[in-house]
Amino acid sequence: MLRSLPSRTTVPLSEHRLELLHSLADGIAATHFVPPPGCASAELIWSARAQPVSGLLPSSCDRRMVISPFLGVSGLARMPRPPAGAMSYLISRPSSLTTDVAQGFSAFTLKTDLGGLDGGAETRLGSELHAKVFAFDQAEQATLILGSANATGAAFTMNDEVMVRLTGHVRTIGVEALLGTTTEELATTDDLELIDMLEPFVPGAVDEETGEDDGRWFDAAINIVASISIAGSCAETSPEQWKTTLQLTTPVGDLGTVRVEFSLLGQWSVLPSSFAMGQPAAVETGLEELTRFIVARFSDPSSRQEAVSVVLVADLAMPDGRARRALRALLTNRERFARFLRYLLEGSVEPGFGDGEEGDDIGARRQRRRANAGVLDEGPILERVLRLLATNPAELRGLDQVIAEFAGDDDLLPEGFADLWKAIAPLIPAVRA
Repeated sequence: MLRSLPSRTTVPLSEHRLELLHSLADGIAATHFVPPPGCASAELIWSARAQPVSGLLPSSCDRRMVISPFLGVSGLARMPRPPAGAMSYLISRPSSLTTDVAQGFSAFTLKTDLGGLDGGAETRLGSELHAKVFAFDQAEQATLILGSANATGAAFTMNDEVMVRLTGHVRTIGVEALLGTTTEELATTDDLELIDMLEPFVPGAVDEETGEDDGRWFDAAINIVASISIAGSCAETSPEQWKTTLQLTTPVGDLGTVRVEFSLLGQWSVLPSSFAMGQPAAVETGLEELTRFIVARFSDPSSRQEAVSVVLVADLAMPDGRARRALRALLTNRERFARFLRYLLEGSVEPGFGDGEEGDDIGARRQRRRANAGVLDEGPILERVLRLLATNPAELRGLDQVIAEFAGDDDLLPEGFADLWKAIAPLIPAVRA
């Protein structure tokens, strides 16, 4: 998805930004994601008009739940239908629900006032639901789809959407487990469950506090700000401090009642308000805190809408050797460096820890991987390296780059490791096939 973006933008990208984009894509391609606890599998899915995903939703279900702020009859018609009388929940915003849209579902909205449910304290929820969840139970297996897609026709036919599809047992991620209605014991617990936060949808009811505002004014403000480039530079002011200077290429302009504040990712303090007017802003940080990611936080003081934050990328070149210097500050001795090498090797693919044979049980593969991780904590690095060299040498490219960075650092590399690597490095493929 990331690599397709430059061919689809109407604004030419600078060579520097293209390099950033490809670097990010390479990093994601080399990352191994582990399913969360209680899930047997997890898939990252990109769906677009030019690359639609078939079979995203299960073909049938015993129970279902759809959570979506925006709804469409054609989008909901794509959902598999459970048998008559089976559990079928639809949770959305009051402004999106109608009798026609909710047909075939038990429709609910969020309670805005939870007073008395949480130990009697005054507790309020934001009135504008934002989560998107598609949950389906089929026998003992549950399928859970989370991400950017709303339950609309455009989401499944027109838009670019990024989602995660999880599978697991209904006891863990099934519809009743998500709602908190699995057992009577759960229903009487003091913990607040999702079912406690819902109230039935009443056709024709109007929420006087929120009106018909569906939050799309945020989208307009975000589009305005996201179309503005951020230029930047950084300079070393002392051995421990760096000064980052940032400037919007165009002032933000009038956003109506919407207010936007900018900050560096990972930093609590916001940039001066003059930054939004196109004036330069300077921030001093340590080397590890240097970042090209800028957080824009949108809010409306006159509204009870929840604030929205998005992350923008500045055209800011990082100092030469920053990654190595930051990593070297963490790897202070040979023991830590050896643990780091084992960590890199643990992320590699090898027979028995990849996709497995047809019919191989996912849970069994995860068990073997956990058992292998225990060996890697104390086990020999050389054995693991040689196994990968024999079975999948391309997996050693990342490790080769690390060794090259620290080849002259005798305080970090295990004794004799540099000489050993000189024999191994020529056998590693230089480029991805």
